[in-house]
Amino acid sequence: TTVDSAGVSLLGGRLDLKGLAVDNPAGYSGGQILRCGRIDVDVKTGTLFSDVVEIPAIEISDLELNIEQKLGANNVTDVVNHIPFGRSGNPC
Repeated sequence: TTVDSAGVSLLGGRLDLKGLAVDNPAGYSGGQILRCGRIDVDVKTGTLFSDVVEIPAIEISDLELNIEQKLGANNVTDVVNHIPFGRSGNPC
């Protein structure tokens, strides 16, 4: 996974990513599973240190998702299966 640039404003409740790219897992045709030109996320700052963080808005531009099916599996499932989950079931 790579990103061209990232901007974070904790006091402003903002995260901006430019040029996000996620490579395909091994065994798939190569290239990226996901590319995104820009992601802008707004966060309610008062919730940053609580158990639930409130995100009122996510804006995504220039999204490209490449899904590849292979013998009963697919690249999206393979990527999601590598995300560590805690006891609550939420990504850690």
